[in-house]
Amino acid sequence: MKEVNYNNAEIAGAEGVDQQFALGAVGTKVLHRAGFLAVAERLLAGDFLSDEDVRSLAARAAPPVLAKLVSIMRVVQPDLCPKVTRIRPVVLLNAAEALETKGLQAAKIELAQRLDSVQESGVSTNVFAALDRWTGDFTLGELVEFLKHALPEDFSARGFKILGPSTSEIKLLVERHSGRRSPGFGMIQVLELLHELGVTRVEGGGDLSIHRAALAGGFEVAIGQRVEFHTSSDPRSGQYPLSKSFVDELLLVRRELAPAGKVTAWFPWAVSSSSTQLIRAIALGRLALRSVPRIRAPLSLLGPNVAQAALEFGANDVGFAAVDSYTAQGLGICPLSEIEFLELDQTQIGGLTIPSNTDV
Repeated sequence: MKEVNYNNAEIAGAEGVDQQFALGAVGTKVLHRAGFLAVAERLLAGDFLSDEDVRSLAARAAPPVLAKLVSIMRVVQPDLCPKVTRIRPVVLLNAAEALETKGLQAAKIELAQRLDSVQESGVSTNVFAALDRWTGDFTLGELVEFLKHALPEDFSARGFKILGPSTSEIKLLVERHSGRRSPGFGMIQVLELLHELGVTRVEGGGDLSIHRAALAGGFEVAIGQRVEFHTSSDPRSGQYPLSKSFVDELLLVRRELAPAGKVTAWFPWAVSSSSTQLIRAIALGRLALRSVPRIRAPLSLLGPNVAQAALEFGANDVGFAAVDSYTAQGLGICPLSEIEFLELDQTQIGGLTIPSNTDV
């Protein structure tokens, strides 16, 4: 079979895959009745789903159909659906508060103590430091200079990274500096200062114009896309349509942003939505965004039960977990001490991959 090159992902075909084994008798019947057997056969052949396939799945594919299609993808291209589930440890640093209320020496001591406590807890690599705020009675330049002097010199060597802002936080930074009448200060300057601080990725948010600017500036991006659906999406009605605007944006990400190779994660979010719709959105993201390595099921949004279920629908990342109760309370996320409810084949916490039966 010929090679397919789409969104920087190459597929050499699916020779050797037993179609009957991959589909199964029950799976074949379910997909046939739902009208998606042809889509399954394209996945078995190693082909990418067309825009029309994605739109059709978004309009009427029930969760069992999507789960089966994801399972087929795992059989044919296991590298696109890795079984290792990533959890990213994060610690909250009150950097903005320290800049506004404390001297440099007091701030250095406090921040060093926070970081020492993280490593004493046993999480020692790839820990993200989340700032309490990116804006306040200071400029971004002042915050960057403060952190350069307040953080320990071995901050990076010890495995810590500054967690990047979301697109909404970047937009606010630009607006605040514009309000201060900072001449010539805009998106490019914000990104340059973030780079100077060691930030390598824009973390979340759905403003694609900011994600584009970040990609152009050499950043990685994790895109959070708002889930929208029709009011007729009650599963009892037999209809499961995600909105046209949601699908249009998903396809835009696939067509224009994902080919850069720097979209490292994608996840759905919603202010108010059913777990069914979020699960369906996760599966659709996995099937559509073949070049995005991580599809996230955020624990903070979904909760443990739905996040667990999402792993069967293509998710391989459950977002962030707090290293301590202070961070959990401040950021509203699950602490690492409570992740044992997840039944995972393997878990990657920071830079360490551990079997599911290992205490963390």
